[in-house]
Parts: sequence; C-alpha cells; structure tokens
Amino acid sequence: MGAAKPDMGRTTDAAAAKSPRRFAGRVGVSVVVLIDRELCNGCGGGYRCAAICPGNLLTPGEDGKIQYREPSLCWDCTACLKVCPRGALALRLPNGEDGTDGAILKASMGKDTIRWTIRFSDGRVKVLEVLNRRIPVET
Repeated sequence: MGAAKPDMGRTTDAAAAKSPRRFAGRVGVSVVVLIDRELCNGCGGGYRCAAICPGNLLTPGEDGKIQYREPSLCWDCTACLKVCPRGALALRLPNGEDGTDGAILKASMGKDTIRWTIRFSDGRVKVLEVLNRRIPVET
C-alpha cells in the first residue's frame, strides 16, 4: 500500500483510485473523483452530485452516502464538485510533468464566484477564484 494521499486524509472510493484513464493525452494516468465518506451526508437525501452528473455515475449507497457506479467512465467534468455543499468531493489530478505526485482539486461555490483550491503533494496550495457564469433564462 502506498503513502497516504494528500487529499482529505479520509477514506476514498477504492475502485476509483484504481481506475486508469486517459488524461491530457496520457494513458494509464489515474484521475479520479475522491469521495470523503465522513463529510458526505447524501445532501439529506437530495444527492445533488448524483443528480448533476452527466454520466449518471454516482448513486446513493446503502449507508446513504454517495458512491460510484463505474468510476472508469468519469470524464472529470467537475460538476459534482461544484454542487457538493459539504465539500465532500475532490478531484485527484495526475502526476505532474515535473515528477510530483499530482494534486487534489476542490471547488467551493459562492454566490457569485467559484473558488478552486489545489493542494499539491509538496504542501503548496493555490487558490483560484472565478466569477460564476450568468446565463439569462428566457421565460
């Protein structure tokens, strides 16, 4: 078993961690959504991440927390990260070109912005804050 991941320090979906996929043209690089089972409460039965997943890849587990149907089919759109009100989801990015162990990406939705936090394996943290898109809806 490898060293602890620099994610949230909690249990993640084991099947997802073994799921090699194509990322940035490289095959065999594992890019997965991590599920913090201590933070996930299933949105009180609303399961926002499952509802928004365009691949229908997340589903409620017997314990009421979210789990993967098939992690290898996830294309890392990050929709689930953005809607999780408890920050229970994160994206593990692949190893960096410089030989680092990759990074963990989390999203936090504000009223007008999305805050992206990247935690690198060497302890560095980078925060990016971008304005939410405002698309007018015709009624």
